[in-house]
Amino acid sequence: MLKDYSEYTARVRQYAKVMNLEDAVERAITECIAEGILSDFLEKNRAEAKSVSIYEYDQERHLRQEREEAREEGEKIGREAGIRAFVIDHIEEGMPPEKSILKLQKLFSLTNEEAKSYYEEYSQTNC
Repeated sequence: MLKDYSEYTARVRQYAKVMNLEDAVERAITECIAEGILSDFLEKNRAEAKSVSIYEYDQERHLRQEREEAREEGEKIGREAGIRAFVIDHIEEGMPPEKSILKLQKLFSLTNEEAKSYYEEYSQTNC
């Protein structure tokens, strides 16, 4: 039974890559019934299985998107913390601003304007 459910959900995921979700679920249900995969259950509960599958797939996709957004936000926060620490460290070591800005550009792949902006912002918070 678990193997059949796994086969069904794998088909939904596969088809959802190339068609809209509702059509993907309908195709997976139709194929599974024809091939004897969860056929009794799917025949008796087709509408419910379809709506639950769509909801679960949407929920799974939503959670993946939230995790990706949280990861990106974490990377952004970490990058900014690194830039701030870099600027403060260079100021404390007495490095000339121009040299720090050039290193910021190189190490953090920033434009000259971005590096100057970060340097100005974080050098003022260090005062």
